[in-house]
Amino acid sequence: MAPRSLLSVLWGHVRLARLSNLPTVITNVAAGAALADALSGEAFSPLALLVLSLAMAMFYTGGMYLNDYVDYGVDCRERPERPLPTGVISRKTALRFVIGYFVVGLLLVAYARLWALVPGAVLVAVIILYDCWHKNNPWSHWTMALARSLVYVTVFVALGGTDITYLLIAAILMLLYVASLTYIARSETGTDFRRYWPILLLLLPAAYFGWQARGLFLLVPLAFAMWCGWSLWFVYRGKNKSIGGGIVRLIAGIALLDAMVLATGGFGFLAAAAVCMFMLTRSLQGFVAGS
Repeated sequence: MAPRSLLSVLWGHVRLARLSNLPTVITNVAAGAALADALSGEAFSPLALLVLSLAMAMFYTGGMYLNDYVDYGVDCRERPERPLPTGVISRKTALRFVIGYFVVGLLLVAYARLWALVPGAVLVAVIILYDCWHKNNPWSHWTMALARSLVYVTVFVALGGTDITYLLIAAILMLLYVASLTYIARSETGTDFRRYWPILLLLLPAAYFGWQARGLFLLVPLAFAMWCGWSLWFVYRGKNKSIGGGIVRLIAGIALLDAMVLATGGFGFLAAAAVCMFMLTRSLQGFVAGS
C-alpha cells in the first residue's frame, strides 16, 4: 500500500472524530456548570471549565474512534469510504487513540476533582458499552442518551454542585431527547405508532424550559421547538425524505437544549454563546459528516 500523505491522515482523524459535533460537547459542559451553580462568583473557575471541556472532548472523541473500530466489518461493506476501510488509518492506530483519549480524559477529570472520577468512569463504561453493543440491541438508544446525560453529572460533581433537583430534570430531558432522536434514526421504516411517539419526547424540553423561561429567554425554547419541527420534516416528509439530514440537525439541536439550561439559569450571554455553537455545529456538519 502506498504511503499516505500527512494531510490525508489528518483528515482521516477529523472524520473519525466526527469533529463537527464536538461543539455540542462543549455546550454540555457549560450547561453542567450552570447546573452546578459554578458560573459566577467565587465558584467560577475558567481553568476548571477548560479542563472539563478537554476531558469531555476526549471521551467523545474516544467514543467516535471506538465506534468505527467496532463497526469495521460493517463499514467495509456499507461505508467503504470511511478512514479505517480505506486504510488511511489502521485499526491498531485507532485503538491506540481510543485508549489514549479515555486515559487522558480520566486524568483531566481527576485533576478537576478526584471524586468526579466515579461518574467519569461510568461515562467511559457507558460509551464502551454502546460502541461494543449497539447492533441488534433494542436498548442502544437509551445507552447513547445516557452518555450525554452523564456529561452533565460528571461536570456537576467535578465543580462541586450540591442541588441535584435541576440536575436531574436537565439530565432526564437530555436523556429523552437523545434517546428519541436515536430511536427515530433506527425506526424510520416503520408505519405504526412506534414511529411517531418519540416526537413527543423531543419536544418535552421546549415545553419545560418554555414554562420556566421569562422575557427574551422565551425565544430559546421557541427556537428549539421550531428547529425540532424543521428537522423532523426531513424525516417524515412524503417525498425525498432525508433521515440522515434530519438526525444530524437534531444532533446539532443538543446545543440549543444546553442553551435552554443556561437561559433558565439566567446566563444570557452563555446561552447566546451556546446558540452560536449550535450554528457552528451546523456549519461544520457541511464539511464533516455528523453521523
